[in-house]
Amino acid sequence: MKVIAVIEADFERGALGTRSRLGDALAGETVIRRTLRQTLAARRVASVHLVVPARQQAEAQQAAAGLAVRVETHEAAPVPWREHVAAARKWSLDAWRGGIGGATVFDESLNPWVVSALAQRESAEAVAAVPAGAALLDPGLLDEMIGHFEKVRDQMRMVFTQSAPGLSAAVYSPALLADLAATVQPPG
Repeated sequence: MKVIAVIEADFERGALGTRSRLGDALAGETVIRRTLRQTLAARRVASVHLVVPARQQAEAQQAAAGLAVRVETHEAAPVPWREHVAAARKWSLDAWRGGIGGATVFDESLNPWVVSALAQRESAEAVAAVPAGAALLDPGLLDEMIGHFEKVRDQMRMVFTQSAPGLSAAVYSPALLADLAATVQPPG
């Protein structure tokens, strides 16, 4: 099964409307670089894609320099639920779910239009959507989630684990991403 990892990043604004901290140092390297390295350590991922707005291409290329990461750019507008999720998630920052209106951590960093198009272009059978600030991502856990998705993909179109934000990712079927884009809905 071909699985791609997609890390949507914004070097200017964080998911909750605060300044982005992806370029901040963490144990000798930037947060985004640690996230990229942790994602690359997953064995079941065919390729890692760092997706940024076109105006941030240079910053993304610098962040991924020397790593087997494909920098992808887009001109897409922010998702229409961006401000709702930013406000709702502030009520439950330490949890993966429980925001006002059912907002979840998965709603913070997924643009289904951009990721669906990338999955289609790459002929991916699944997409691991890794939060850009997941510097503590567990590559083994991600591999296990992909393995689980492979077993249940005929019944489930998304798998995730109930871990603290930043420790894992969500794995989506391309069909679910296309449906989210067509219905203009976040995953939560």
